[in-house]
This record gives sequence, structure tokens and C-alpha cells, in this order.
Amino acid sequence: MAQKRRIEPYVQSKIAALRAAEHWMAENKPSFDIITIHPSFVDAFHDTGKRAADLLEGTNPYFLAPVLGKEASQKTGANSANVVDVEDVAKAHIKSLNEGVQGNQAFLLTNKGGEIAMNDAKAIAEKHFPNAVGTKLPTDGNIEPHFFVSLDIENTEKTFGKLKSFVETISSLVGQYPSLQAWVERSQP
Repeated sequence: MAQKRRIEPYVQSKIAALRAAEHWMAENKPSFDIITIHPSFVDAFHDTGKRAADLLEGTNPYFLAPVLGKEASQKTGANSANVVDVEDVAKAHIKSLNEGVQGNQAFLLTNKGGEIAMNDAKAIAEKHFPNAVGTKLPTDGNIEPHFFVSLDIENTEKTFGKLKSFVETISSLVGQYPSLQAWVERSQP
């Protein structure tokens, strides 16, 4: 439950920032427009990760918990599986600067959701990383209850291109975990 409490101020800060931007635009009526980008839980390959523990920062535990075991999943609690790959977030920020993108609109960056659950990460790990399952990836975690949120991201994908799927996003992060663990083990005397 502690994880849930830590995310509430983060969410509230995003709402406050959006309201402040909208208020400023209305008050100042500048000659430029604004585009806001609203990512769901951001996940993917951790570029600066040097240790397996580095992958457990930010929102990554939500994605890794079912794969890393019971203790990890008990710390995260229930969650929806609405995720976006960090590369898609970067791409949207850059493409939003194109003149062809109409301003004064918001874009939701996430997968479509639906019948996807965080526990699906276990099946992804078993399919894509079978040699790591059971040794480096216990896959005995369970996030319950979970809920499904289906979202319309048609305008986002029409504007910025197709976003990575849940499988692609989770595979990127999950695949890095055993690699870093093996690297650390080889590096120790």
C-alpha cells in the first residue's frame, strides 16, 4: 500500500501543472499554442541501469512485480495495465513540434488497455525468456485485484504513429533484468 500513497502526490502534481498551463494560456493569450502529453505508466529499457536493483525505481516495480515474485507483488498492490514505452513518450514530444500537429490539444499516451493485466508479464517472460524463468525470474508474483481500462488512443496513434504494445514494452524491461543480474554476477570476484 505504501507504493499507492507515493503515487498520489505525483498524480496530483500532474493535474495541478495542467491546470496551471491552461490558466496561463487563458490569461495571457500568447501567439503560440500548447500541446499537452499525458503518459500512463512509463516503462521500458532502463538506459542508465547498471544493477538489477536500478530497474526497481519509478514505476518499473509495477511491471516487474509479477515476474520477480511474491514479495515484489505484495509491495505494489492492484493496478491497471495501461502502460506506454518511454521511446513512444520521447517520439510524441518530438513529433508534437511538427507544424502539421494542430496545437491546443492533449494526447493520451498509453496502450489501448482492455483485457490486459499486469500478471500477463509472467506469460511474456515465460515465452520470451524461458532460460531465465525459475532461476533469475521466479514469476510467482501476483497482482490482485486488477482492473481493466480500455482507452481510445486513435488520435494519438494517427498523430504520432503506432505505439508499442504491452508485450513489446514489458519484454524490453523484463529482458534487461536477467542480463543485468548475470553481468553483476560475472563482475564480482
